[in-house]
Amino acid sequence: MTVLFTTACTEQVDTGSTYTDGYDDVKEVAWEFIEEKGWSDSADKDWQSTKVEKKIADKNFELIDNTYEGKEVLSISFADRVNTVIGTPVILVSPDTNEVIGYIPSE
Repeated sequence: MTVLFTTACTEQVDTGSTYTDGYDDVKEVAWEFIEEKGWSDSADKDWQSTKVEKKIADKNFELIDNTYEGKEVLSISFADRVNTVIGTPVILVSPDTNEVIGYIPSE
């Protein structure tokens, strides 16, 4: 019995698509809040590459809406510009409504 294997090579082509983590709307809402509060001077303007994490809101956060205490929220961390003295606050967004519900003051 003879077994014949056929292999093929394919070349991957970069289609120019970029990776998205699905949080662009949340990042944009958080960035608008940063600008509204006047905190954007310390942040890197590339808000699309910010870090989004799920966290449980607790007493360490300045909550605008206290009904989220003890609940899972999205925290959006912006990179700071070089030589920034005061960092950019972390913004908390509701995963259900995509509205800012609080922030973590910077140090």
